[in-house]
Amino acid sequence: MKNLFWILITMTLSFQILADDRVSIAQGEELEVVLQKLSLLPQGQASKFAVTSNKELVISTTGEKKTKHDDLAGGDDALTGGYISVVIEENEFKKITLDNFSGRLCPTYESLQNAFEILSSYLGRETEIVLKNHPNIEKCD
Repeated sequence: MKNLFWILITMTLSFQILADDRVSIAQGEELEVVLQKLSLLPQGQASKFAVTSNKELVISTTGEKKTKHDDLAGGDDALTGGYISVVIEENEFKKITLDNFSGRLCPTYESLQNAFEILSSYLGRETEIVLKNHPNIEKCD
């Protein structure tokens, strides 16, 4: 069963630009800037994310595959990781998709709940957050 949650962007998050255009999400500034940047990636392309053991969501906004999930976590033991994509229609966030495709972290589908909780705690009901079970079967058991 798909985990869906309708959210309206009413609250804000802070982000800190890190090396190679990675963004660390924490309470305080605007998440909208990060999501808008992700929505500008070519259609069908997602960007990597990780959630650190401190429950910090870290997103690479470049869409580059060269960024490693464990690097996003800053050497910290990550709770989850994978890819995030954003769909914007008529200047509104319509859908955020998170998946667990990571050959370095090998996260479970259930672990995506960590990223879901961070995003949904700051967003309202008009944007759909979808968790997709897409493990890297070549590198993970």
